This record gives sequence, C-alpha cells and structure tokens, in this order.
Amino acid sequence: MNFANQMASVNTTRSLLCVYHENFGTNWNLSASDCYNFYGGAHLCRHEEIRRACIAGNGFVPIIDSWLADRVDDDDAMFVNIADCNNFDGQTGVGNGMTGKYCCSEWPKY
Repeated sequence: MNFANQMASVNTTRSLLCVYHENFGTNWNLSASDCYNFYGGAHLCRHEEIRRACIAGNGFVPIIDSWLADRVDDDDAMFVNIADCNNFDGQTGVGNGMTGKYCCSEWPKY
C-alpha cells in the first residue's frame, strides 16, 4: 500500500528509477523510515535522483516542503524549498516537520 500523490519513473539503458511523493510528512528520521516501510524498502530520494526526474522530460516538477535524503551537516538535511527543477534545494534541521517526502527505488538493468 502506498499513499503517493505524485509518481515518476526514469527509464534508462542502465536502470529504472521510481520516484514517489507523499504528503504525509514529519521529521527526517520518521520520513526515511516511512519510505522503507511503505514503499518496499525504498529510501528518501537524493538530490541527484530528483534532478534526474526533472530532466527526464516527463513534466516532473518538485513539490515544496518535501524531505530529501542528503545530509548537509550535523542535524541538517536537504528539502525541496522551490518548485523549480533548476534550484529546488534548501536545508533545515532534521527535527523540523515537512509536509511531504520523496521516496525512491532504483533497479539496475543487466
């Protein structure tokens, strides 16, 4: 079961990346756990994965106030602060609540 309100896939010759956005946000740690528990072992998406979804040409636009996996320093993580594929990253404390999160799964192709 998932609660995604936005889904995107990036299909290349080397892998299939699936991106899920969910509006059930909380702090960074609980959001990371939710991705794993509700999306079959998925992880919070990294900046690079959201960037790939942006440039895939499928109309993907990041949703603001959503956690990303990247940790920028002690107790700070990245989140989507602007709905702009060219500059969507901001940073805030991991204990803060966000309204959403991005969960990603990627499968290699052989």
